[in-house]
Amino acid sequence: MRFVPFLLILFSTPQFTHNRFTEGGKTFSQDGVNLTTACISKVGDDAMMDEMLCTGYVEGIADLLSEDAICVPPEVAGKQLVEVTMQYAEKHQEMLHQPASRFVANALKAKYRCR
Repeated sequence: MRFVPFLLILFSTPQFTHNRFTEGGKTFSQDGVNLTTACISKVGDDAMMDEMLCTGYVEGIADLLSEDAICVPPEVAGKQLVEVTMQYAEKHQEMLHQPASRFVANALKAKYRCR
């Protein structure tokens, strides 16, 4: 039952590309709600585009963090990075209204912290 409210939040939001907002004087393109909505989009005309945007966004954050914050094994594919992000979203719903970049970074750091 805990998953149902999560889905309601995700499906009640606008599309991935239309959610610019400002926090602390900085402008962000997405929040975690819109990103995860795009990541689970499976039907409709925009489903493939949403999936590509989601994967590209998560991979971009992973690439940026790979400089010094995370250590992703080379065999991990983009789809797996998205799965890690979505699992984190299920466990940390209260954080979904943060900027998507911060949310994804937290998810990847939790899973792939360098040792």
